[in-house]
Amino acid sequence: MISALKLRQDPSPHLSKLFSSEYPSAATFLVDTPTDVLPKKNRRYGVDDLDARVNEIANAIQRTAGKASLGDRICFIKENHFDVVVLAVAISRAGFVPIVVSDSASDDDFQALVAKSNPKLVLLGGRFDSYTDHQIQALSIERPFLSVQELTSLSDNEEITLRDPRMSVPQDSHTLMLVTHSSGTTGLPKLVCHSASSMRGATEVELSHFPFLQIGRKDTVVANISFFHSRAFCWTFAQLKWQPKLSCAVGSYDYTVMQEALRGLHPTIFESLPNVMARNLWILKKQPDLFSRIRVFLNTYDMMHPSIARDFMRATRNRAAIWLHSWGQSEIGPIAAGFYSRKRLLNRKRPLSDMNTMGWPWFGKIQIKIVDPNNPDRSVQKGQQGVAVVRSKSITTGYL
Repeated sequence: MISALKLRQDPSPHLSKLFSSEYPSAATFLVDTPTDVLPKKNRRYGVDDLDARVNEIANAIQRTAGKASLGDRICFIKENHFDVVVLAVAISRAGFVPIVVSDSASDDDFQALVAKSNPKLVLLGGRFDSYTDHQIQALSIERPFLSVQELTSLSDNEEITLRDPRMSVPQDSHTLMLVTHSSGTTGLPKLVCHSASSMRGATEVELSHFPFLQIGRKDTVVANISFFHSRAFCWTFAQLKWQPKLSCAVGSYDYTVMQEALRGLHPTIFESLPNVMARNLWILKKQPDLFSRIRVFLNTYDMMHPSIARDFMRATRNRAAIWLHSWGQSEIGPIAAGFYSRKRLLNRKRPLSDMNTMGWPWFGKIQIKIVDPNNPDRSVQKGQQGVAVVRSKSITTGYL
């Protein structure tokens, strides 16, 4: 018999242990469309299902990794969806460091990212599925490669799946564990490094108890985000701890896909990117009832325009609904957040209703000061411009 306390424990920050039976969870994940990595016979997966699938893929990776040694890097590129997280966990469980790259990167950027990361194996998916052999060879990635489809087919081989995966060796909490692809405000593609320690720091906010904002057992959570970003891994950790009724991942940013995904789902927590939410305004015009039960809206990565937030707030019938405006970066994790009630947002005369603030540092988790760019030891006065300096446990260990 598993105690309720054990069922709500924090999952291990080590990627290889994600979905592991060592950290039991009753969470259930739903993907809106079939994905490359997860079994296509179903779109709803319990943690045991994900654990078994991770083991199958980990075994297949060990078979195909060739001369790679424990701790070497394996890079993969594919389309955006929750199976990015699953594939990264499998690579980690096989004993390697996953490097996740979005297929939105141009061919030139992808070649540069592969060269910088120096992986022992490259897994190709996403738009590369439609490339001819000549186009693949023209990439000149100069490393062994395999298609994600070939890998998943190999993972269905019974001779391989019957063997136990070689679990990764115990790692120091500060060694390289995960490399994520990001561009952020610079527009320059970059590879951001995280250890188990920095990943734990990034999840501290979500694994802490915050009244009204914490995920509950009756919640249906929808995330339409970049699953190549460290945010997606933090989101997964949170689902495993709080175990909502359902955790739904939507990979596409097309509003027609979102409209279909929400049909009959009745979500209570909704997270997406500001520019994607702007596209989703079309859904509000046609079916505002799809958002009628939302109690928490969350926008991540960038600032939100209040006019868009107000339209979504009008769609929910929950008068106690909260808009959580979260600001963070790949290199830092969560930094600050602004909390807006439905009443405040819809009354334009109330203070802060224009959302023209970055919010407050996460309570007790993050420290921020604004300093003189020419003299970082000197703080600037209120009203003056400066550079934001952040102290946090979640800061990246570096770039590749």
